[in-house]
Amino acid sequence: VCLAQALARPLVFPSQAHSHCTRTLVEHAVKQHGLAVGEIVMEVNSVHILKSAVEAGIGHTIMPLNLAVREIDDGRLVAHRIAADGLTRTLGICSCASMPASHLKTLISELIREVVHAMCACGEWPGGRAR
Repeated sequence: VCLAQALARPLVFPSQAHSHCTRTLVEHAVKQHGLAVGEIVMEVNSVHILKSAVEAGIGHTIMPLNLAVREIDDGRLVAHRIAADGLTRTLGICSCASMPASHLKTLISELIREVVHAMCACGEWPGGRAR
C-alpha cells in the first residue's frame, strides 16, 4: 500500500508526548510527501496494547514488521508493506563519549552486533539490513 492509503485508515498510534520513534518517523514522511494523518482513534505507548487494539479492530497501525511477526504468523494480524521514501530507521549502539568502555561493555556491544547481523542474514529481522 502507499503511505496515503495507510494514513487514510483509522489509526492506533503511539503518543506524540513521548516522541516515539515510529510516530516521529511517520510524521516526518507525512511532511516530506505533503500528506496528512487521518483519524487517530487511540494513542498508546505500549506495543502490546497497540497490537491488542489492532487485533480488537479498534484501528490500524504503522509499526516495524518485526514487532508483529508472532501475531502475523498466528494469523491474528495481517501486515502490508508501505511503499514510501523516508520510512526507514537506523539503529545504533551508543555509549558515553566521556567514559572509556569497559571490557564488558565492549563484549556486549559485539554480541548485539553479531546477533543483529545474524538475524538480518537469516531473515529473522524482516526488512532489516546490517552494516
